[in-house]
Amino acid sequence: MTKKKYIILLLMVLMMPLITTKVYAEEKQPISIEKYICGEKNKSELENKVSKIKLTYELITEVSKEEEEDGLGGYFRVKVTNFSENIYIKIDGYEYHFKDVGESFNLSNRFPYGGGKVKLDFYGEDGHPCKSHYISSKTITLPKYNVFSELEECLEYEEFALCNRYYKGSIESKEDFLKKLEEYKNNIKNNKSEKQKFDIIDRIFSFIEDNQLLCASIAFIIAGIIIFFVVKKIIRAKNRTKIKM
Repeated sequence: MTKKKYIILLLMVLMMPLITTKVYAEEKQPISIEKYICGEKNKSELENKVSKIKLTYELITEVSKEEEEDGLGGYFRVKVTNFSENIYIKIDGYEYHFKDVGESFNLSNRFPYGGGKVKLDFYGEDGHPCKSHYISSKTITLPKYNVFSELEECLEYEEFALCNRYYKGSIESKEDFLKKLEEYKNNIKNNKSEKQKFDIIDRIFSFIEDNQLLCASIAFIIAGIIIFFVVKKIIRAKNRTKIKM
């Protein structure tokens, strides 16, 4: 064996521990399982998606004959927009998945006229590390619908509080509604009469202010006439006194 071969063999022996250590170190590096578990990063990703979802409501007052026969009256319908993949919705026994409903859709749930809060819970979808994990929720508040606002009596009195579609107060019955509406009408009539009186007075003062010279002349003439008759009356009284004497 030549001297050159000995040198190469020696170098290989010396480098063997370094090569073995490097391979062992690479094998010992921890495998990242973050993409396999629902950690903070994955959950934050879904929370961000939920935050972009918008909820709106629509009042439905006209229903089909079939719905009416089934005892279903008017209701509120809730619409979901900006829905996205990797999350699904749970509400009152219903589930809504992106693959079935898409980005924008109406909930199948029907919400009554009484109003109140509607809460939607969001969970991680199948195929995502946060599968079946609760992510967050969103709530929308529905107003209380006033059925009396649709009466014909409200057509000319839309400004009347009890004719407001979403009147927040309490109306006991239709008789109670009509009674309060009649009181409102009477108040309007009385206020109109008072307003007309004040309008006449305001017009008089406005006329005087705009025609000060004319009004002063008329007042002067009237005052002169009054003085003339007063003086004439005094003179007649004196003359009668002289005659008696």
